[in-house]
Amino acid sequence: MIRIRDTNQKRREKTEMAKQIKFIDLENQKIHGGIEMDDGNVICGCCGGLQEKTEEGVTWKKLETYSNWIDLTEEICGDDFEE
Repeated sequence: MIRIRDTNQKRREKTEMAKQIKFIDLENQKIHGGIEMDDGNVICGCCGGLQEKTEEGVTWKKLETYSNWIDLTEEICGDDFEE
């Protein structure tokens, strides 16, 4: 939660929202979908594993941040999707 001040100097609170992203696992070169949390960590939508923000660029890389939530079936599994 972030505290910001408006023009009247009154305190109000703004809650950051999680975002849906597409990322690549740099170790196996597979693309996955996931949920980027407020702290920058990502929950993998395929396995539920945690990709830590501090490891971005080392073990994983963000490819896309979606402005709207999309159908998770294909995107969340990325390269592992099978119909």
